Amino acid sequence: MEKSNRRRRIIKSLQIEKLSLNYICWFDGDHMWEKDYITELFSDFNCRHIYLNKKNNLDLDKKILAFVINEDGLQNRESEYQKFITKYKPKILVHLSDEYLICKDLVSKLYPQFDLVLRQHTMYYYNYEGNNVKRIPFGFMKKFTSNSDKIEYKDDKKYNWAFIGNIKNKFVKERLDRETMIKNFKNYSNNFFVSENIPYNKVYEIYHDTIFIPSGRNLLSGKINHPFIEEPVYQDNNRIYDAIVSGAIPLVAGEEKEKNICFQDCVPPLIKGKNWEEILEKIKIMNEEDIKNRINIQKEWWIGIKKDIKERIKNLLL
Repeated sequence: MEKSNRRRRIIKSLQIEKLSLNYICWFDGDHMWEKDYITELFSDFNCRHIYLNKKNNLDLDKKILAFVINEDGLQNRESEYQKFITKYKPKILVHLSDEYLICKDLVSKLYPQFDLVLRQHTMYYYNYEGNNVKRIPFGFMKKFTSNSDKIEYKDDKKYNWAFIGNIKNKFVKERLDRETMIKNFKNYSNNFFVSENIPYNKVYEIYHDTIFIPSGRNLLSGKINHPFIEEPVYQDNNRIYDAIVSGAIPLVAGEEKEKNICFQDCVPPLIKGKNWEEILEKIKIMNEEDIKNRINIQKEWWIGIKKDIKERIKNLLL
């Protein structure tokens, strides 16, 4: 009898748990590089993840809390995701994208259907007036870390600075920006690590063992009418957040007005300057205590911005 009652209690408990589950539906599979980052943002809400692709049907008996889409998944598939939104009515849209937004017209159709939109990038050239949009940091790569809140300072770091990324880029402005950056930092210190291509699960090890990470810019798109740069480039990229999570210090060069447009209300605590020469003058006078304090400031900001995002999600579940 006791064994039978225990079995019934377990079954009931599992049924209750199933009813309380919130599902995160990823449109077009689980290949997105932000997978671990977004999973971490929803980690407090008893969520499980479903990955849809062209082979899957949409007949799911689930309570969908959030719908995750990528810029690539938007093009030519409007009817598919609109069918999903209409049927399951998810509360949250997580809109991942590159620096530019190709499908701008679809935003005005998508965003009003959700209580909350979490999106990367400011997308300053597309002004959506709704107050349901929350700008989130670019994030960190998949398999980069198992806990991005565990930010630790490492004594006796191996490198003074490091850059991992494409230097010989086909886009002129981006290539010149990075070449100038590398040249200046090589003059600053020959204790560095530079690579255009290493396995991403090794990047954390390099950054954790490095003091400064000059970020460089990413290209936007020649089709975008940038307000003050002929060939548009963009300060924000995952290198900034990879550095913060690794316990290194990201560095960004550019005019203040560029920073305000790129980051708006989601500005990381960066060491900034108009150019790399100005930044180098700032970091040359930093001692070990300054470096530790800067990493602690970055840690507080990162944990705080994630807490704010989670509060917005939590409020929808109350």
